[in-house]
Amino acid sequence: MSLCPTDPHFFQFKSKPQRQRRRVTKNRPSNNSQLVSILSQKLQQVPEKPPVLTGIVLFVDKAISDCERVIQRALDLGATVKPTFDNTVTHIAHGVDPSVESRIKTHVARAINNNVHVVSAAWIDDCYTQERRVEETCLPESIGGLAASSFMVDDNPFGIEQDELLSSDDEESVLTEVTSPGSSQAKNNDHNNIQSAGNEQAKLMQKKQQQSERIAAILETVRKTRKKEEEKRKEEIMLPPAKNPDPTAKHTLLAREERVDIWYDEQTVSFGSKASSLSSAGTSYRRKMT
Repeated sequence: MSLCPTDPHFFQFKSKPQRQRRRVTKNRPSNNSQLVSILSQKLQQVPEKPPVLTGIVLFVDKAISDCERVIQRALDLGATVKPTFDNTVTHIAHGVDPSVESRIKTHVARAINNNVHVVSAAWIDDCYTQERRVEETCLPESIGGLAASSFMVDDNPFGIEQDELLSSDDEESVLTEVTSPGSSQAKNNDHNNIQSAGNEQAKLMQKKQQQSERIAAILETVRKTRKKEEEKRKEEIMLPPAKNPDPTAKHTLLAREERVDIWYDEQTVSFGSKASSLSSAGTSYRRKMT
């Protein structure tokens, strides 16, 4: 079938489709890109820490709970962090995990022999906060404050007196028993759970305290031994040199006088002379050294 120009539907088939307006949307930044830009701006605003630990070669023990944070702070302060404990290490940041007691003794003994400072994570935090190199403290001395801040929970943060605190607890327990016995039983269960958790925490703290005391005893024994060796070495240096023996002493001993006593029947004659031989009837001879 062919269409002629006279056909009224001819132009309908040949007409072009209507143009549609295309909506162009701009690329909106995603949430991730916005977050990255915000973080980068905040990092640029954070002031850089002074390199107060430049020249320090640090080995951080993996037993520390926040090991990555300690390493990052040490790097920010200019320290060099080593993944292994080699001869170039000048400081060792040690943990207090009782499960690695044998490794602690090995590291501490090796650190003492190599004159390496044994510090804790609190020392690095102090240097980071004060922006200066604070004095290195021994591991057992620094455990006390670190353990208290990490594991101890303040049961009385508002500073309420002990008498008032006890009386308020007693009144609350009485009211609970009168109003709802079921809630009292639940409270007792919670109290038992809290008490058991507190006992476990106390045992853990006791183990760590004992570990600290053992390490302190090891360090004290090594220090005393070194002190005795140094004192002995100083005494040997201070002693005067031994005098050479007098070569003429032997000749003097040989040249001393000899006492000769001669008896003639009942008379005795003594004189100093060299040894001589006398032989006669009725004469006795005896020599004495003087």
